[in-house]
Amino acid sequence: MKKKYRILDVHGHIGYYKLFNMPGCNADDMVNSMDRAGIEKIMISSMIALEADCVYGNDMTADAIRRYPDRFLGYAAINPYEQEEIIPELSRCFDELSMTAIKLHPDLNDCPADSDLFIPVYRFANERNLIIMNHSWGSSSNLTKLATKYPNIKFIQAHYGSSWDGSRPLEIFETIKKLDNVYLDTAGSGSYFDAFEKTFEYFGEDKLIFGTDFPFFDAAWQIGNVVCSDIPEKSKQKILRDNFIRLLG
Repeated sequence: MKKKYRILDVHGHIGYYKLFNMPGCNADDMVNSMDRAGIEKIMISSMIALEADCVYGNDMTADAIRRYPDRFLGYAAINPYEQEEIIPELSRCFDELSMTAIKLHPDLNDCPADSDLFIPVYRFANERNLIIMNHSWGSSSNLTKLATKYPNIKFIQAHYGSSWDGSRPLEIFETIKKLDNVYLDTAGSGSYFDAFEKTFEYFGEDKLIFGTDFPFFDAAWQIGNVVCSDIPEKSKQKILRDNFIRLLG
């Protein structure tokens, strides 16, 4: 039976997390869950790569891609404190491991988003016209500075796409809306009534990129935020897959 929507999830993780039990976080279980939810592909970063050992974790991501090349795409992760290793590891990820984009997580790295330690990452990504998703870009001024200085990078802000209450002003929203190379991921741990519709009304259909943060959050619920929303059908398909395909070029 033909599926109504084609879904590419840009925000997934693989591997265990240190703070709580996260079952179903290996490649086999994730594919089974994706089949049930109707997700064609998912972009993944390794929790180990984001927290402790980026080389080991990136290898974990690459192994999932090798085993399921039609289902997984990879985020490369780095340790900002290992400055001499950043460029070699990013080169390895993109030249040898078939990674697609870069994932940053300043909170797990215990390194502020506006730290100069991330500069080698931005320079590398700008030279290669890459996508970077960040758990948080920090202040609006930092995001403005980065998006302006590195115009070849497509910046994605995670987690705000379904958690805005639709009324209180958010400076980060104003920044994302005005910058041509900045986008918003839809993953969120909570959702206000009509939140997604209000986010869509504010940004339009081209700025929103579908993500779930799976397996932290239930993928079906995250999909429901989009497919059950009161927005045009063509806009749903753009958000669920087509916008990210456009960013990939």
